[in-house]
Amino acid sequence: MKRSGVRGGIWGLSLLVLCALFFASVFSQSLSELERQRQQTLQQQKANQQRIEKLNRELANLDALTAQRLRDLRSLEGQIQQLEKERADLGRQINLLQQQVRETEAEIAQNEAQLADLKKRLAALINSLYREQAGRYLPLLRAQSFTDLSVRARWVGYLGNQQTNLIQRINFLLEQLASQRERLILLVRDLNAKQADRQNKINQLTASRSQLQATLAALRQQAEGRKVLLRESLIARNELQNQLNSVVAAITKEQRRLAEERRRREEEARRQREREAAERRRQQQLAAQQNNSGLEPLAIIPNVVVGTLQFPVPGGRIVAPFGLQGTYQVIQGPGDFSPVVAAASGVVLDEYPVSNTGWWIIIAHGNVTSFYIGLQSPLVQKGQQVSKGQRIGYTGGAALIPADTLWFAVANDDGVQVDPSRYY
Repeated sequence: MKRSGVRGGIWGLSLLVLCALFFASVFSQSLSELERQRQQTLQQQKANQQRIEKLNRELANLDALTAQRLRDLRSLEGQIQQLEKERADLGRQINLLQQQVRETEAEIAQNEAQLADLKKRLAALINSLYREQAGRYLPLLRAQSFTDLSVRARWVGYLGNQQTNLIQRINFLLEQLASQRERLILLVRDLNAKQADRQNKINQLTASRSQLQATLAALRQQAEGRKVLLRESLIARNELQNQLNSVVAAITKEQRRLAEERRRREEEARRQREREAAERRRQQQLAAQQNNSGLEPLAIIPNVVVGTLQFPVPGGRIVAPFGLQGTYQVIQGPGDFSPVVAAASGVVLDEYPVSNTGWWIIIAHGNVTSFYIGLQSPLVQKGQQVSKGQRIGYTGGAALIPADTLWFAVANDDGVQVDPSRYY
């Protein structure tokens, strides 16, 4: 019966060592995975930064090109305004000349009316002159004296001079009107040509302005697209930075936890060595006392009748029965760091810490063995005899077990864990 309990304790210790190795391997893999994620995030952040720099260069080039096109557009608009001003001036000049043409045409019409009147008068005068010419010599022949002859000759000369002056006046007026009309026609033609030339230039500049405006619209659209990509890249950079910070924080936390775990294992190993040394000294003292007195060893495991195990957490309750989460009961105490007592009298087979599940205490009671998991530093030592209801520790020593919870297991003579409720 003793050998069965010891065998169960050895198997349990081996299982705990394997669990510790498994957790160490898992944590090592977790740290490697975090480091790989950090390297991958750094590479993504570098690629994203290069993309942002490229987009910034493209935006700078687009801004410079847009500024140049804006300067060209302002220059064209200035030229168009100047040409439109010149066209307006030419329009005013053309209107003025057209007004002068209308006035000249009115004057020509007036002169033509005068000319028609003069023609009538000239025709009448010519008829009169013809009549006078026909009878020019007749009056001379009819003269009564030399005085009468002189008067008649002077009158005939005066009529001839009047005819000559009238013809010269009409010719001069016609030449003047023809010259003025020709000059006005040439001026109007020249101004119309200048106006047409200005209009052609304005049309060309307007077409160039439309092309520049289309180019500016395309450049602005490209710039907006680049800005959208830049905003997305900046958001991605912030997300990558946050992800990197999270990974670095996780790595730092994991490294700190591993350092703490390593320090704890070293401390546990040191305490284990001290306990083993103290146990050897105690065994040596007991052996010396037995040799001197001839008595039997005191660590005798008493037999326990089935149904007499005490509930290990006073005031606690079972929150998960045997088999629900594992081969143990989950017992919740009245509060954090609740006291834990021995379920029956017996001998402490072992007490040792396990990563993330706290201290384990194994007590042999003769026909059963009890396991107490998730404790703080124990109040008993290996090989120590304990009595039923004796306080052996407190809950709250495990990282994966709540501070008010105990995992309690019972193994029979064959080392098989059974439902502890059968023994309450």
